[in-house]
Amino acid sequence: MTPPNLTNATSVNMWQHPAISQQWLEDRIDEEPSLLGLGDLEVIDNALKGI
Repeated sequence: MTPPNLTNATSVNMWQHPAISQQWLEDRIDEEPSLLGLGDLEVIDNALKGI
């Protein structure tokens, strides 16, 4: 069996990054919930806006 490829995470301040925002992050999680590493998840709904 081939071992998995591992990479080091890079910390990013999304409040100061020109291309990364909270909406961008939410969209990535909606596309691929397994990115959170919490097992088999299904996105039911997004965060409420304007509250």
